[in-house]
Order: sequence, then structure tokens, then C-alpha cells
Amino acid sequence: MVPMRPSSVAFALVIVGAPALAHAGADEADLLVYTRTTGFRHDSIPAGIAAVQQIADARGWTVVASEDPLLFEPTMLGEFEVIVFLSTTGDVLDDGQQAALQGWVQAGGGFVGIHSASNTEEDWPWFVGLLGTTFADHPAQQTATVHVADASHPSTMHLVDPWVRFDEWYNFDSNPSGTVDVLLRLDETTYEGGTMGRDHPIAWAHEYDGGRSFYTGLGHTIESWSEPDFLAHVEGGIAWAASGEPVGGDSSTGGGESDSGGGDTTAVATTSGDDDTGPPMPGSSGMLEDASAGDDDASTSTADGGATTSDGGCGCRAAPSPSGLALLVLLMGKRRGTRAAARPRT
Repeated sequence: MVPMRPSSVAFALVIVGAPALAHAGADEADLLVYTRTTGFRHDSIPAGIAAVQQIADARGWTVVASEDPLLFEPTMLGEFEVIVFLSTTGDVLDDGQQAALQGWVQAGGGFVGIHSASNTEEDWPWFVGLLGTTFADHPAQQTATVHVADASHPSTMHLVDPWVRFDEWYNFDSNPSGTVDVLLRLDETTYEGGTMGRDHPIAWAHEYDGGRSFYTGLGHTIESWSEPDFLAHVEGGIAWAASGEPVGGDSSTGGGESDSGGGDTTAVATTSGDDDTGPPMPGSSGMLEDASAGDDDASTSTADGGATTSDGGCGCRAAPSPSGLALLVLLMGKRRGTRAAARPRT
């Protein structure tokens, strides 16, 4: 994979008022896509942000994409219905920021973890419970067969069983079966390096501490983020997290369908500089990105020969050191005017 060259980012500061905690549901979701890494950094993150933005544009959702932990403050988090940890790694929140996230979930927030989100905040028991388990290791990237365990969930109802695809397949420290609604299982007889046996969950959802949590272990490669079935899987997971529906509930947000019509995405940051990563990606003018400054020439770690590694996602580049992170203030004035009747979180 080609390492990404850092972009310089100019920030526009917009407003701050005290937001009302409101649950708008899947039709009017405001998403925070958080991509901070303090371990390895996936080259697929830019493609993931762009793909989520494209989904949001079709759905009419608002997206803020950032690596700034200062957003994890109660007033700011209150602006969002869903927080997506997109291939985060390592310790990405301090104690106060952890408390803000925990309080936000307890107030009814919907959480989505993608791929190495399970290799994040592994020493924080509450977050491990929110995710369901933690990353252990993985073999080399390869093709494997995935089986649909729950075809009623918005993230899986579009899938054909079996689903054969190429990705990086995680083993986990513990098996979350029995505490979550398992959505997808890996068939370890179809690839090399699985260590969990016949019951190997790879995507699941559950209600947790007042909120909702969806996790998928898929999404390591850049190519995943242009794969229709995977994008519909992610879209369905986000829609379910935003909907407030219980696991197995009828959220009527089928995984692969999206409304036409423009999103409510407003650009409040502009980027400049070179970015030669991979193939062209969908337009992303509505994104907020906080790219850390610094040299990004870290060597690439790869897995080969079927060896199992525990580096938090090989084929990834080392994370840049966080620099002075600009405080991103949110763009939700417009949606406040359109949600006067929004019901309170429950």
C-alpha cells in the first residue's frame, strides 16, 4: 500500500451554543467519524472517510470527520446521534474524554466500530464492553467465506450467504457470542490463520449501558471501501445505531438502500497539499479532517507467508505524532432550526 503524505488543514471555527440532546433517528443522523491513531494507521482511512461521506450525502446525514480528541466533550458530543471509530488504534482519549463518551452513550448514543476499533482503548474495561471484545492478532490478508448469522439486521439483510471476500481477518481475545447479537461469522475452514474455531464472530450489534453498539471487523483494505456489499453493510450498521431500535427491531433502513437527494453536509475545513493515496475517491467536500502534522515516512509493516501478527493491523503505516490539534467547533446551527420537535434521548 502507498503511504499517505500529510495534508495541511485550515480550520474555520463556527459557533458554540449549548446543544440539546436529541435523538433524530436514522433519517436525520449527525455522525462524528473519529480516525485518531496512536498505534498503526491504516492506509484505507481516507477511502473510508470518503465512502461514509458518500453514504451520508445519499441519506441526508451530516458528517464531521476528525482526529481531534478535544471534540470528546459533553456539549460537542451532544450534537451527534452516531460516533464512528473508523480504524482507530491505541489510546485515543484521555480520562475526561473517556467520561464524555461514556456519558454520551448512556444518554442514548449510537456507536459504530470499524475494523481496528477493536485495537483501541484496550485497557479501558467500559470501552471493551462497548465494543464486545478486543483484537488479538490476524493472519495474512486473504480470501475467506463469511456466513450471515442474523439476516434481519439492516447491516446484513442485503447479503447473500455465503459471502466470499478478501480482507484482513481478525482473531479476538475473547468470543463475544452470548453477550451480543452476532451478525456475521467467519468460516475458518476457508482460510489460514483462524484461531477461534467454529464460532468466529466478525460482526455484531448489541444494546449497551443505555446506548447501542455495532462493530464490524471488516474494512482493512482500500478496495473494501468501493465494494457495494461492504458499503451497504456499513450503511446498515450506522442506520441501526442512529435509529434507536433494539437489536432485531424493525428499523426499515435496509442495508443497501439509500434516499436520493442531497445531504446536509457543510464544509467548515479546507485542505491543501498532495495526497497520492490509491485510486480516486468519491467527493468529500463536506468532511472535516484534522490531519496531524509531521513527517509520515514511517516504514510499512506487512504480513506474508500466513504468519500471524499482533501489531494492530499490518499493512498499515505508523501513526504520526499528534501535534497541536485545532478545536473543531460544530456546524449544527442549521439542523437545530429543523429539529425543534426532535424527541429526547431515551
